[in-house]
Formats: sequence, structure tokens, C-alpha cells
Amino acid sequence: MLSTIKIMIGLSLILTMAGCSEGNKEISGDNQSPSQTRSTEAHNTSKTSSNNDDRITSFENHVKKIKGSDNIKSIDWSNETERYVYIKESDADKFEVYYGDFKQNKEQLVVKHNYSSSDSTVSISPKGNYFLLTRLKDQNPERYNSKLYFAEDLQSSMTLFSIGLPIWDKEGKLIRSTEYIDKYPTSYQSLISVDTFKSKPESNDPFEKTIDVVKGKPYNKTKVIFNIVKVKNNLISYEEINLETKETQQKEMKY
Repeated sequence: MLSTIKIMIGLSLILTMAGCSEGNKEISGDNQSPSQTRSTEAHNTSKTSSNNDDRITSFENHVKKIKGSDNIKSIDWSNETERYVYIKESDADKFEVYYGDFKQNKEQLVVKHNYSSSDSTVSISPKGNYFLLTRLKDQNPERYNSKLYFAEDLQSSMTLFSIGLPIWDKEGKLIRSTEYIDKYPTSYQSLISVDTFKSKPESNDPFEKTIDVVKGKPYNKTKVIFNIVKVKNNLISYEEINLETKETQQKEMKY
């Protein structure tokens, strides 16, 4: 009888010790089962995605807030870099241009002008490293001058000419309808050019290269112009307009 009791007590102690050992066991990352690892990864991915969505929403809300102000006359932004530029009218004949970097939580005054903002607009490269302040200079056809600014130092290196508004493509290239004027003898030739920019200007030169992808015939005056309608997937949709006959042809060109 006594031996039976000893055996039962011994078994009880063994079971108790086994239970304590299992209860105090720590599960390290190396010891996780595949299902535990996948579950953790899925949770972390979901959290990261949620954070990114929140940030995008925050940037969108920031832009919407600026757009909603009464004195904002033009605004453009890059979703890729969360950078933006806008024109703020400070008086009837005065305005200011601001550049902002949402990720860096900063906004800076770029330039002030003492004339109406009604004929001015801004645009920024999707890459966020360059932006334009564009102003209408002439009508019939519409000719624009665009001051090119480098975002890192907010300095303008040059003024670009275009017929119609210049257009950024998704790679940060600038598409412009331009005009080459030769004075000896005088001739006018319409062009569509594609500007590729360096990551930052070198010796005040921002251009990597410029290619004329469409060339019109030369005339002794401005007779035919190219009006860029749309740029998508390296395809330029444009109108070839004869200013004398008013004839318009729809054309496309890959670049």
C-alpha cells in the first residue's frame, strides 16, 4: 500500500514539473512555426500599408486645404515626392509663389511679383526637383515664358519659351511646342521639343539633353504652329494649325 502511494506521488510530481516547464517556455522568433511567421508578416504589412494610406490621405488633405483658400490662384503637386508649388495672390496686382515639401514639413517663399496673377500659372515635375512659373506673354498664338526653378535652392536658372502651355510627362521630361527663328534670312519653324533634365543643374545648366521630335516647314513668318493636346505613355497628341487658313490636323508622335 505504501509503495503504491509513493508511485502515485512520484507520477504527480513528474506531471507537475512538465506542466511548469511548458508554461514557462518562451517562443522566440527562431522557434515560430511557419503559420506564426506568416501571421506576423501579414500583420506588419497591413500596418505599413495603413500608415502609407494615412500619409497619402494627409498629403491630399494638405493640398485640398491650400486649394480651398480664396487667394490661391494656381497650384500643382507631385504625389510621388509629396512636393508642391502654388501662387498666392497678396493684392489685386501682387502675388507670391510658394514651394513646399510635405515630407520635410517645410514651405518657403520663392518669389514676389508686383503684377496681376491672372495670366500666370505654376507646374511641378512629377520627380519634384524642378518647377515652372509660367506667364502668358502674347495672344494669337498664345506664347508663354516659363521660369524654371530648381527645388533644392529655389533658384531660377533660365526662362523657357513655348507656344501653348508646357507639359510635364510622368518621367519628369518637359514637352514644349516651340519655334525656331533664323534671322539670316528670316524664317520661322515650328517644333515640338522634349527636354530631359539633370538631377541638379551643373554650372547653371539644368539640361541633360533636348530633342526636337517634330519639325515643321520653315516660313518667312509664323504660319503653322503645333498645339499640344495631351502627353501620355511617351505619345504626344497635337494639332497642326495653319494660322492663315485656320485648317487644323490632328497628329501624334512617339518620343
